[in-house]
Amino acid sequence: MNILSADADYGGAGKGHMGTEVWSDHLDKWVFLDPQFNCYPMKDGIPLHFTELVEHYDHVQFHSPSEETLREYPSFVSDYFGYIRTNRKEHGHTIRMTLPLQGCEQQLAFEAMELDHASYTINKDDFYPALNHTMILIEYKEKKDLSKLIQDYNIQTEEEYEAFLPLLSAKPDYRLTFIHTAEAFSHYEVSIDGWR
Repeated sequence: MNILSADADYGGAGKGHMGTEVWSDHLDKWVFLDPQFNCYPMKDGIPLHFTELVEHYDHVQFHSPSEETLREYPSFVSDYFGYIRTNRKEHGHTIRMTLPLQGCEQQLAFEAMELDHASYTINKDDFYPALNHTMILIEYKEKKDLSKLIQDYNIQTEEEYEAFLPLLSAKPDYRLTFIHTAEAFSHYEVSIDGWR
């Protein structure tokens, strides 16, 4: 991912830096890492993604094996609090998805050069989707028509309806549909009562 200064369009050279963000299953969140400086931000013992770093900058601790990096990195990285950008494939095109942080313009250039296929969003969820979350939809194969059953059995009172309920109870004969945020998954592994 690119981290960019607020004046990355015409502010001169050196207005962008590269980092990476990775999904942590253990933390159930995105985490920013700067491999060039072997450094990452934390707050209250929890690693942060880049927008959290910007939002909590005054309360962030940086972790690196280098004392020099720990001294110099906070000032260095704060120069790039304007925008974050990453490439995405959308409808057969490479889109430069950009999230303004302290920058407020939809820039059309980077370091005075043309910036093709830039798309701007203010929604952090566009940038930080939850991964490895699955929604399970249950669809019963055989559905009962309540109004037809009431008519067929001539149910007229609430007491008759309550007595009839055991015949209506849903039978566990259904189809499961799994909706996942990782499109490339080819299959699912299911554990029944795996929490026990």
